[in-house]
Amino acid sequence: MFRFSIRDVLWLTVVGLGFDRLPAYPVRSFDEGTIVTILATSKTRRTAGPTVAIHCPQCKRETKAETYEQEERMGLYFIPLLTQRETCVKCLDCGTIQLTKLPLKDLEGLSPGGLQPWLFPRVSIIAKFIALASILLFCAPVVGLGLGVAGLIMNFRSGGWPKVVSIVAIVLSLPVTLLGIVGLVVGPRH
Repeated sequence: MFRFSIRDVLWLTVVGLGFDRLPAYPVRSFDEGTIVTILATSKTRRTAGPTVAIHCPQCKRETKAETYEQEERMGLYFIPLLTQRETCVKCLDCGTIQLTKLPLKDLEGLSPGGLQPWLFPRVSIIAKFIALASILLFCAPVVGLGLGVAGLIMNFRSGGWPKVVSIVAIVLSLPVTLLGIVGLVVGPRH
């Protein structure tokens, strides 16, 4: 006779729905009994496109790249929260992923020089979320600063608004954190 706990049923449901990443969950092997604490879910869907020639910034030479459209959905438990759609260009030699605003059908036939102005670095949806959370929580001592630093590290190479937001969050949260530390050290006056 099989006995399943609610956690086992949740785990089987998550696997059955095809979620490929479940951050923040401890798992032991299914034979020992599965313990799953699901905080966030992420599901990615890809549509293949044509192979194109690019000038790879990592390889520093002209090479072939695969293209695909990717849709990444993020949620809390099974409630969808964010969806990020992007057209990706992945170097076949080094694996560097860049994004483009052009649709897949427009990529075919472009020369490396014609495609280069349309390419930019990829920023994950998690890195963008961390940057937004850092600016929203700048007034929480240590938390806002920690999120700001994490957001800056995650978004440093890609630039754009997530990097700027992370820097602003650090600048705003640094005095708040320093005041919080001074308040803890000095303590309340009687």
